Amino acid sequence: MVTDYDFRLARTHLRGTGWRGLAALALVLIARTVIVAAITFSARAGAHWLVPLLEHLV
Repeated sequence: MVTDYDFRLARTHLRGTGWRGLAALALVLIARTVIVAAITFSARAGAHWLVPLLEHLV
């Protein structure tokens, strides 16, 4: 069974066939998910630190 895929993710056009292409696609998606999660958690930590500081200054 050969799996074909062809789609756009943000500005990246991804296409390929077979399990190797799908494995590479999964790695790209996992890497992007990890980056977004890291940014989200760091922004939350910064917000927890910044809000009390702003309240103290005002």
